[in-house]
Parts: sequence; structure tokens; C-alpha cells
Amino acid sequence: MTAIPNTMSLLQTHYAYLMQHRRGETNDHLLATMYASALCGQGAMPLYLGLPLEIFRSMMAYHFPTLYASTLTRESGLPLW
Repeated sequence: MTAIPNTMSLLQTHYAYLMQHRRGETNDHLLATMYASALCGQGAMPLYLGLPLEIFRSMMAYHFPTLYASTLTRESGLPLW
């Protein structure tokens, strides 16, 4: 029997990871919340939050400067760390 993943725990893990890398802007929290939710399959945000990939990467690099920007995607197009 396969265990059902705890989505809330995963959401909190993604959010906490992002917030460790935040710049300190007032909207870092909102962006981290939206992105963590998207990673967990919650909400209705499109891939890359509806932005072209390069703009999305630039935004993430600005708001979370110590997060390695090139690790945000893989060939499947799914956003990752």
C-alpha cells in the first residue's frame, strides 16, 4: 500500500525553503506562497506563474537571490528547486 503524501507538510517545506533565500521585499511571502502551492498542485496558477520562462527565472533570482536560479526547471517544464 502506498502512503498518500501529506500535501500541507510538503507545502510548508517548499515555502520554508524559499523563505530561507528571500531578499526581504514585502511581496516575497506572497510569491513564495504562490510558488509553493503550484509545486504541490494546488491553486490554478499556470506554469511559471503565467510568465515567460526567462522572466520567471529573473523574478525568482531577484526575490530569492541565494536560490540557484538554473535549478528551477527541468526538461518536463515542471518548476523545481
